[in-house]
Amino acid sequence: MINLVLIMNLAKGKIADVEDWDRREVDLSSLTAGRLRKLIEKEGLAPIDTLEMWGEARDFRNYLAHRFFYENAVSFMTDEGSQAMLDELDKMIRFFEAADRKTRSVVEDTSRKLGITHEVIKEMGEQLVEEYKESI
Repeated sequence: MINLVLIMNLAKGKIADVEDWDRREVDLSSLTAGRLRKLIEKEGLAPIDTLEMWGEARDFRNYLAHRFFYENAVSFMTDEGSQAMLDELDKMIRFFEAADRKTRSVVEDTSRKLGITHEVIKEMGEQLVEEYKESI
């Protein structure tokens, strides 16, 4: 989602150089997934089904981070309970992988629509590598 917002900013001329890109990336990295999702929704950068999928991914992430192990603490002690936990985790993994594929597709489609090519992004990456090499 961060890359989607960065590409939008690049297309709008809000990113002048690699340093701007870096600065914005750091700023965006401090936002929650929900705030990033709202930014993307406001700009109309992702279809509704993708926005909904991101909401589900956020919910899965929050469940995993805050409740999964607590809610399964007792069942974890049995073979059946452990297997049920593994099955649930496997389901989440498949969902996160599908969300990642969908996100990549949206980023590529949006990049193409905004005229941001792989070459532009590659050039910025090469510039980042050069700046890093110069700094060490």
